[in-house]
Amino acid sequence: MDKLKHIEIKLKSQVLYIKAEELDNCIWFHLNGRIFVLSKQQVKSSFVDEKREGSSENVILSPMPGQIIKVLVQSGVQVEENQTLLVLSSMKMEYTIKSPVKAVIDLIKVKEGEQVTAHQDLVLLSSI
Repeated sequence: MDKLKHIEIKLKSQVLYIKAEELDNCIWFHLNGRIFVLSKQQVKSSFVDEKREGSSENVILSPMPGQIIKVLVQSGVQVEENQTLLVLSSMKMEYTIKSPVKAVIDLIKVKEGEQVTAHQDLVLLSSI
């Protein structure tokens, strides 16, 4: 069992204090007197679109608007689960975008320096 994590998120002039803990394959969040529970699969699926109809590809989506500052892979290469593919800068912080599964990179749809929107396609993967 992981220790309780304390997270501070600043949104404009508001500061949110969140406590989080990983327990029984779920992530438990405590915010403003309320408890929220997400399974690890729910968290993972928020970054990967379902397979699109008529396609064998998985689509990795941008979790938020920002700027792509590093592209660490190329089309055609095999990647491992949790391997970092891209680095996104948003709200003065860097976020790593990782592969949710072992796969082959079909297409990288962004390049370094490009601005992206939330839920924009970033990378297309083919399952192995």
